[in-house]
Amino acid sequence: MKKTQLITLLFLGAILFCGCQKWGEPDFKLEDWVAPPDTEARQWDILSSKIIGKHTNGTPPDTIASYKEVMRYVRAVVVSSDEGGNYCKAMVIQDVTGGVELQLDMTGLYNIYPVGQKIVLICNGLVIGDYNNLPQIGWIYKGTQVGPISSLHFDKFIIKDGLPSPHNLPKPLTNLKIDFSGNTDINKLVCLERVKFEKEAIGKPIAFNDFTTEWKVTVPLENENIKDVIVRTSNYAKFRNMIIKDKEYNLTGILTINGNNYQLMIRTKDDIQVSSKVEIRNN
Repeated sequence: MKKTQLITLLFLGAILFCGCQKWGEPDFKLEDWVAPPDTEARQWDILSSKIIGKHTNGTPPDTIASYKEVMRYVRAVVVSSDEGGNYCKAMVIQDVTGGVELQLDMTGLYNIYPVGQKIVLICNGLVIGDYNNLPQIGWIYKGTQVGPISSLHFDKFIIKDGLPSPHNLPKPLTNLKIDFSGNTDINKLVCLERVKFEKEAIGKPIAFNDFTTEWKVTVPLENENIKDVIVRTSNYAKFRNMIIKDKEYNLTGILTINGNNYQLMIRTKDDIQVSSKVEIRNN
């Protein structure tokens, strides 16, 4: 046998041998973040205490911590998603005390920070304010507004804390647990159960192609009380063509606010479910 033929046979044999071996997917791990010495952990309720109900449009947002101060950080989990097209250049994070919207200069954030991703937010150099009562964190913009953080600097302010998991998510607040008297539950994950859309919405899409749509839903509460909440859906939402039926729905999403009007931001079409008409949960 010629030398070249022998080499060819050995090469083909090696390929066949490797092809018969089962490839095991390696275990991928991302270690939990360990705070450096001389840092200061914070929670959202402490950060927000100085702006909720105090900040007004036109007033410069507050600096959380200057670069020269000790490093301050917040541990939280991502609860929003821009995968469905309803959020744009914004991401909502939530800890045990509340939630806040981060202004971020990038689309497709769900590819980097999926729902259930724990993060550490480094607060030094960031500002905190509100937009029509909606708490936001970002960079200073035009002296009086909270603007988006440049994507070139995400790693400086947002650190992934382990791998994403649905087990990291807080349990959505339901009708009887949501505080509709103040801002306590703004930017939190909620599920509005057994809601009905207003009559004008029946038979129409959840959003029109040309403009953002605000349909009102009636949320049942205790003692036959009700609360009106606006379902605000962008004309860029991928689920905008879903037709609203004359049925009861369970709607999951992020509770937001505009002035004094509570709003629900649905994330993907999976957040819209026809209700099975079970008893409204008190949990």
